[in-house]
Amino acid sequence: MKKILAVILAAVLMLTSLAACSNTEKEPESIYDTPVMQVGDMQYTLNDINYMYVSIFNQIYTQMYQYLGSNISSYVDVKSPLTEQKVSEDQTWDEYIRENIEYSLKDMTALYLAANEENFELTGDYKDALDNAAEEYGSASVEEYITAMYGSGMDYDTIYKMSEISYYAAAYADSKQNTLEVTEQEMRDYYEAHKNDY
Repeated sequence: MKKILAVILAAVLMLTSLAACSNTEKEPESIYDTPVMQVGDMQYTLNDINYMYVSIFNQIYTQMYQYLGSNISSYVDVKSPLTEQKVSEDQTWDEYIRENIEYSLKDMTALYLAANEENFELTGDYKDALDNAAEEYGSASVEEYITAMYGSGMDYDTIYKMSEISYYAAAYADSKQNTLEVTEQEMRDYYEAHKNDY
């Protein structure tokens, strides 16, 4: 299963890389809207995977930049292909990001579906962020940004959908974390039962 997923993700990333680098007209949307991965009852398209790839890279890069500043180029060079840069001795940045897409989508989808099941409503900062994303990505001038960031096959609807899933998942996780209560005894019991796991 992992090999099949790796082959699918490799094909997906190759197509998105070609689309992003291509100066030709936009490919038929059916290529980008074809489901390439399923998590639970939800299917994700090539555009969805591309969105996750860019989002995960941006998140990693931002976190690293906070610690490393301008020295970040010693670890990852945004001007060179990620397929040619090592994050570790045996893994490229591209492989690392593709691996994280699967985990991120599984977590995000589980939280999103649980939120929907409980009729969870998006409020506060998360709702504001989603509403602002709708305004920001809805303007015609942003289409150039979307194409530059995600490739010629990306569209507003995909970005909005994936943003919505992400915001719902994060808000739901926060709401559950804030209501979680663990006693000292439960922590001690858990530690004793799992102390050899670490």
